[in-house]
Amino acid sequence: MTALDMNSMLGRVVPMGDSATPRSAGSRRVFRQRQLKTAVKRLVQLNGEALQLYRALPRAERFHASKARIRLLDGSNQAGRTLAGMCEIARAVTGSDPYKKYPKTGLALCVGYDAEHIASPMWRSLAREGAFNMIRDEQTNLWRSVRPDPDNPVKLDPYDAAYREKWREAPPLLPERFYKNHVAWEDRGKDIPRHVTIPKTGWKILFRSSKGDAVRGIQINLWQFDEEIKNYQFLPEALRGCMRFDGVGFWTATPQSGGVQLYELHERALSEDKDVEAYPLYIYENPFYTDESKQAFFDSLSEDERRVRWHGEYALVGRRVYPTYDPMGIHGYEPREIPPNWCVYVIVDPGSQHCGTIFLAVDPDEAHVWIYDGFDLRGADARRWAGEVAKREPEQGFHAFVMDMQMGRQRSVGMDQGTNVAKEYYAGLEDAGCLPCSMGPMGGFFPGSNDISGREEALRGWLAIRGTGPHAGTPRLQVARGCVSELDRQMKRAHMVIDRPDKRDTKYPEDVLVTLEYAAAFDPTYHEPEPRDDDPAAGQTVYERFQKKQRDPRRSGGAVKRFGSSMQIG
Repeated sequence: MTALDMNSMLGRVVPMGDSATPRSAGSRRVFRQRQLKTAVKRLVQLNGEALQLYRALPRAERFHASKARIRLLDGSNQAGRTLAGMCEIARAVTGSDPYKKYPKTGLALCVGYDAEHIASPMWRSLAREGAFNMIRDEQTNLWRSVRPDPDNPVKLDPYDAAYREKWREAPPLLPERFYKNHVAWEDRGKDIPRHVTIPKTGWKILFRSSKGDAVRGIQINLWQFDEEIKNYQFLPEALRGCMRFDGVGFWTATPQSGGVQLYELHERALSEDKDVEAYPLYIYENPFYTDESKQAFFDSLSEDERRVRWHGEYALVGRRVYPTYDPMGIHGYEPREIPPNWCVYVIVDPGSQHCGTIFLAVDPDEAHVWIYDGFDLRGADARRWAGEVAKREPEQGFHAFVMDMQMGRQRSVGMDQGTNVAKEYYAGLEDAGCLPCSMGPMGGFFPGSNDISGREEALRGWLAIRGTGPHAGTPRLQVARGCVSELDRQMKRAHMVIDRPDKRDTKYPEDVLVTLEYAAAFDPTYHEPEPRDDDPAAGQTVYERFQKKQRDPRRSGGAVKRFGSSMQIG
C-alpha cells in the first residue's frame, strides 16, 4: 500500500468537521496518533494477505500478464498450475489484478473435474490457508512468500532453503472478509461451494463439476477449467457465454486423460493462433519441492507416465490412431484441378446426422491417391446427398462409388420392401443424372470393408513412406491442403480409449475419416476414363444409359471381378 493509499484510509477513518474533532490541540494530537496506529496496523494486515505476498514463478507470471482470449496453463503434475489459476480468480473478483484485465464487476465460472476436486484443490487453494508458504524476511522481519533464488529460479532462495522450520502457511488468497455469509453450498460438510458472491465488488463465482450438466444461457466474464473435463459441452457453452462481454478464460491441466478439446486448443497455441496462448509449467522447474522428492516421484513412474506426468506431453498424442498424418507436410499438396484423364472415385459413409463423403483421384502412373474434395453433410437424405455429389461431377465422370457395407445393407423406416440404403442412394444418383462407369454389387455401390483393424492398417500403409520403387520417399496418400478440413480434424482427433488400447474413442464424429479408411481398404486403381455420350440428340434417358452400363461387361462384370477378389461380397 502506498502513502497515498494510507492518506486515503486516514481520511476515511477521521471524521470531518469541528463537531467530530477533539477541541484541544493535545486531544487532537492524541486522537490523530491513535488513528495513525490503527491505519498502520490495518496496512500491515493488508500487506500480510496472500494476494499481496504471492509471487508467481517466471512462466506463471507470463500467464498472468497475458491478455489472450484463451490461455492454457498445462504441463506436468505438481507444477503449481492450480495455485496460479486460483490466484487469477482471486485477483479478478477482488479487483486487484495488476494487469487490469477484468471489469469492476462480473461473473466467473469455475469448473472442476468433479465435486471433490472443487473442494480440493480449487476451493482449498482459493479460500483456505496454506496455498503456499511464507517466511519472515531476514532484513525487514515482515512476512513474504518463500521465493526462488533470483539467480537460479529452479532452486529456492538460499536463506529460505536453510530455514524451512520458519515456514508458515500463507493466509487465503480470497480472504473471508470478501465473501462472509455470501456462500451457497453444494455440500457444506465437504467444503464444496456452488455460488459465491463478493458484495464489495459485485463479482459472483459459480462452481460446477464437469460431470454435471453444462451451464447454459448465462453471460459470463471469465471461465476457468481445472484439469480435464468430462462433459464436452462446458467449453462451447463457456465460449458462447463470453461473447456479450468479450470475456476470457483459461484452462489449467495436466493433459493425462487425452481430452480432445484441450489438445485442439494446444494445437491452436502452437500454430500461433492470436486467440490462444499456452504457458506450460513443469515439476522439474518447481523450486518448492526438494530434489529428493522429485526424484522419488520420477522413479515411481513408468516410461509412458513420465512423458505425460513429468514432461507434460499430451497423452492423446501417444494414443492417436494416425500420429504420422501431416496434411501440411508430406501428406499434403497444393490444390489444383484434377486432369480429365485421371480416374475419380466417390466414397460415402451415409447417415442422417452425419454423412461423410470424399472424392479421390488416381493418376495414370498410380503414383498417389489424391484426395481433392469432401464434405460432412448433416441432416441429409439420399436425394440431397446425390445433388451435392452431382454438383462436383468432373468432366470424365465418376468411375465408381464405395459405401459403408453395414449401413448400405440396412433398411430405413419407410423404405419399400427389398430396398436398402444403398439402393436409395443410388436412386438419388439416377435422379440427379450422376451414374458411375462401374456398377458395384451392393445396389450399384462397392461395399466398404467392415473390418475396422484391417481398414486402419490399410490407411497406415497409405501414410507410410515408400522405401522402394519409382515413388520411393513419398507416401501413397496426398490430400489437398485446406480443402477437406473436416478430414484433417477427424484424423487428428482419432485416438484409442485410455484404458482400452484396442478400442477407438467415438465421442466425436468420424464419418469423413472412415470414408478414407474405406478407400484405403478398397485400394482403388487407375482405369482410363471412357468417352461420355451425353448428347441429348441420342435420345437416351438416364435409365437407358444405366441399362447400357449394366449390359457393358467392361463397366459391370469386369469391375466386380477386379475389386471383388479381395472383398467379402454378400
